[in-house]
Amino acid sequence: MSDFSVDIEKWKNEHLFLKDIWNLYENFNNPVSPFMSNVVYIMICRSIKTILNDNEGKYHNLCLKLVQNLYSFYNNTIALRNNSEYCMILNNWVYYLIRQHSIPDHIIDNIFNQTKISASVKDKEKICSYNSYSKLFKEPEKIIELNNFGLNTHIIGDILLETGHTNKDSCQKYVKECIKIYKCMNKKNCSGKNKDHIDNKKTCSQLDNFRSTYELLFRFKPQLTGIIPSLSSEDVDHLSNCSSFSSYFSFEKNKVPKISVEDTNPGNQVLGVPTSLGIMAGVSSVFALLYKITPAGRWINSGLVRNRGRTNNNVYGNGINELLFEGNLHNEFNSYNIGYEAA
Repeated sequence: MSDFSVDIEKWKNEHLFLKDIWNLYENFNNPVSPFMSNVVYIMICRSIKTILNDNEGKYHNLCLKLVQNLYSFYNNTIALRNNSEYCMILNNWVYYLIRQHSIPDHIIDNIFNQTKISASVKDKEKICSYNSYSKLFKEPEKIIELNNFGLNTHIIGDILLETGHTNKDSCQKYVKECIKIYKCMNKKNCSGKNKDHIDNKKTCSQLDNFRSTYELLFRFKPQLTGIIPSLSSEDVDHLSNCSSFSSYFSFEKNKVPKISVEDTNPGNQVLGVPTSLGIMAGVSSVFALLYKITPAGRWINSGLVRNRGRTNNNVYGNGINELLFEGNLHNEFNSYNIGYEAA
């Protein structure tokens, strides 16, 4: 078992309510199946090797693993029902991959682009593009944690409202940590003139989206008052001592999770849709509720997911870059948008 698998097991044990995300991480981290290494995948990775002048083939196995995960996304209709969620979580996993192996951004970007070309994907809403979190966001691991909250809002709310739920205490602790992340990062990067600095723009947009999502949770589940603090409560100020604070999902430089890219397993079957994707349709936070309640439902653009059976409206459409990274406002709320970008 790789160190990364150990970390995932730890997260699953202590944050079981996020298990669908951890299951996807495990699927992404599966050994490369030889059945997936057919001529198409080999050709993609050979072209990458040529483009990058990688004569030693240093990134070949890494390329095969990432291509395997991307083709799992492109070739399965179930995955496409959750394309933004799947792609965002894949980008999260890639962020840890990059940290472990010190992989240059242009290598990952080339793999994403060459796979997209090979798969002949023309529909923008079905494209998964690489987003360099280290360039986009300050403290990316903390942004990832806030993204995880956004993906699981309705699950978190339900757990907190269920008397005696076994995960209630850990869920409360997790919510308070997310609040602390928000308060500390907002104070550091988005107060006063800092917010207008170009390097802070996307980070502040993500923090604004978290705030809006958190406030919406209280709006539609007012029973949570007294169970978790509102962002405006005095209790939040006691949580925002930012000295020596790091996210639960952060890693020390010498303890970055290991993601295996060298191994293959001849016994593996062809990797299909990760089993957790069937569950992921239910991990779409408070926005499913928003669509039911808000009169202008077609404008509810979460940038996360088009829920199965909810609507046929194109919620991704043109202008997705602005939707996802500029923090566009609806007249009632600011959509929770994650670090996913369609090409």
